[in-house]
Amino acid sequence: MKLVRLLVFLVGCVIAVASCQLIDRIIKGDVIARVGGDVLYAYQVAELLPKNCTPEDSAHIVSAFIDSWATRQLILMQAEKNLSKGDRNIEKEMEELRRGLLSYRYEMKYVDAHLDTIITDSECAAYYRDNSHSFITDTYIIRGRYVKIPSSSPNLDMVRRLCRSNVQKDLDKLDEICFSSAEKYFLYDDKWISLDVIASEFGESVSFCEKELARSRFIDFVKDGYTYLLFVTECVSPGEQEPLEYCQNHIREILLSKRKQELVADLERNLLTAAKSSGFLTIYNER
Repeated sequence: MKLVRLLVFLVGCVIAVASCQLIDRIIKGDVIARVGGDVLYAYQVAELLPKNCTPEDSAHIVSAFIDSWATRQLILMQAEKNLSKGDRNIEKEMEELRRGLLSYRYEMKYVDAHLDTIITDSECAAYYRDNSHSFITDTYIIRGRYVKIPSSSPNLDMVRRLCRSNVQKDLDKLDEICFSSAEKYFLYDDKWISLDVIASEFGESVSFCEKELARSRFIDFVKDGYTYLLFVTECVSPGEQEPLEYCQNHIREILLSKRKQELVADLERNLLTAAKSSGFLTIYNER
């Protein structure tokens, strides 16, 4: 009887120690959630927390992640419980996914090894000419000079004047003054930009900019202690063809994409031809 009591006591001690260790791990943050036999560890959540995150934001992120994780586990448990054996059998789908991923990775490696990434200006111009209908703008595209400068700046009147000049000496002076006095500026006499960009800089709607532009090529208004200036040197209106320089990068992306597609098509065609000619592929025609 004493031996039995001793064994019970020892087992109880082991269980108590184990429980204390588990509680200790949870307190220390090793385990933060459990759904049945599935456990969520602190390090899995810690990786999501951005640096310098406030305690309140951290708590919100952790809480949202735990709820999302638990929901996924619970749905999976219900699926395992309620789906038929046939519905739970996903080996075929997994194999198709594996094959698809492997094929895609190989094709991408092949493309990376064989792709000629040099797109000449003449190729861009030819594509632009042959597909002019694809490059019709739905917003204003402009060249010009934009300046955001404190309204209290002693250089404001000079900036206003220089902004509208077409003399290179004046534009050099404008660049010099804006560098030291302006909050932000860009002088784009040789670069096209969308009016959307200007609207974002103004902190106003595109329709506001369109109305201002319809009245004058020089926009000048005050907002929150700053004076915003825009002098438009060239303008393309909605419904007109985009300038080649404006859409050249987009055309390069299109041509590169076409080259990638052609490389993959050539790869598939060459593999099929080689397999047929070597006898590795045999096709049995039914008669």
